[in-house]
Amino acid sequence: GIKQKPEEEWTKIRSMREEIQSRAWRAQIQQITVGIKQKPEEEKTEDELKGLNQCEARREIKSINAKEQAVERKKYIERILATPEAQRTGEELKKLNQFEAQREKKNIRSKERCVEKKECIERILATPEAQRTEEENLNLRILFIAKLRKNENDRLRRMRLKRQKRDLGLPLRTRGRPPKQTMVVRKFADV
Repeated sequence: GIKQKPEEEWTKIRSMREEIQSRAWRAQIQQITVGIKQKPEEEKTEDELKGLNQCEARREIKSINAKEQAVERKKYIERILATPEAQRTGEELKKLNQFEAQREKKNIRSKERCVEKKECIERILATPEAQRTEEENLNLRILFIAKLRKNENDRLRRMRLKRQKRDLGLPLRTRGRPPKQTMVVRKFADV
């Protein structure tokens, strides 16, 4: 099975959870409202604010737990892949097949969502701006913001990978056209 974490790692995780909870209690709620008119921050009662902050804290804790489980699952799968195929047990093969099936299912759904978003953008852009509803404008804005965030995260990921490769001394992949070579050309070679 999966090895248990040392006690100091668990204390570190607990302290992170407590910090997130306290930060969420103090943090102001910052959300983009999508078609829902909310009360201004000053008009909300303390109970409403406390409930929203608790919800935010629970969401962050849930996110941390999911990330921990994903890391443990990834390590387990890497350990299975490191062992030769002949030495893998039936349970390990079952887990590996299950992992591959889940990954394939997620990839297919991701591609479907991508196509759906693209169709939605094309449908909205096909209508003239004057005829678009407020909901369509909001959807378009949200989709463009998501696209910008994705592009930014992809750029940061490429930079991080490039830095890691450079630190390991591996050859770097160049994107786009190669840089121009500067050539010194004599105009009057004969003279």
